Amino acid sequence: MSKTIKKTTIELTCPQLGTTDYLSYDITTTFNDIINQLKDKYEEEVLIYVNQNFQNIRRGISLDEVTVKLHYIDKKGIRQTVGLFTKVSEIRKRQKVNKLYWEAEPIGGL
Repeated sequence: MSKTIKKTTIELTCPQLGTTDYLSYDITTTFNDIINQLKDKYEEEVLIYVNQNFQNIRRGISLDEVTVKLHYIDKKGIRQTVGLFTKVSEIRKRQKVNKLYWEAEPIGGL
């Protein structure tokens, strides 16, 4: 008899793109896994956003040259950064966070 891994969802919002997604995760899922899903889903939108809003980047930037930053707003209203290799379940359990924000930025400049 195999064990079933419980899946739950977390809300991720990108104010830059105006998107909100509810993504499934289990106990082993890291935010890097989640971000990779979002980058795949919004590849075109992310590249258009970065090219239009950052002046010091080269033309034809690829998705590999874009980083994503994650944060949540704590109970005091303070923005708290989340590391990409943090497990989603840890943040949900410790911080009782249901919603995170992600922002795309180019890596480096000209």
